[in-house]
Amino acid sequence: MIVKETIVTYRPPAAPVGGDIGAELAYENYRHFGAVQGTPGIGLGHCSCNASIAILTRGDYPLAISGHFSVMHGNSQIFRGLDPDNPVPAKPCSMFASSSLGQHAEQIVVQLMVTKAPNGVQPWLQDNMVHVYIDLSPCPGCRRWLTDYNLNFALYYVEDYANADNGTLARIHRANRRHFK
Repeated sequence: MIVKETIVTYRPPAAPVGGDIGAELAYENYRHFGAVQGTPGIGLGHCSCNASIAILTRGDYPLAISGHFSVMHGNSQIFRGLDPDNPVPAKPCSMFASSSLGQHAEQIVVQLMVTKAPNGVQPWLQDNMVHVYIDLSPCPGCRRWLTDYNLNFALYYVEDYANADNGTLARIHRANRRHFK
């Protein structure tokens, strides 16, 4: 399907203005993960990748600042240390998934939304696109996965995957954490 990519220029702590969907998703992502990412013992290190997806407004998911959609979140290391049925040995700081399924953040958040669909969770669409924020642009495997998926995606990210190294995510997350503690 169609994958449209946009680099997000929003930086915390100010709330985004002007109905910029990518900036709203980035803000909600930073607000959700910023206070806890990097806290020892919870499995969400500074080097893990985060993603957020716009869903139809629901009372049980946080409402974005504009009030147009709710937000669901995912993380590349969500199973590490948090899921007793999927123990994963600790890895050195890496931007790659340490989920036992090898999923990256964008795959986790899309699959979480699809899994919750029977409970009424549906994507919020604008221009027939599902809107997803990711810390990094998709790696080649995720880009292929998204292209093959039966949805059109508008992707927003802060940093291009091709230019990233293992310290990129840590720099992004440490900068955001001080604003959302």
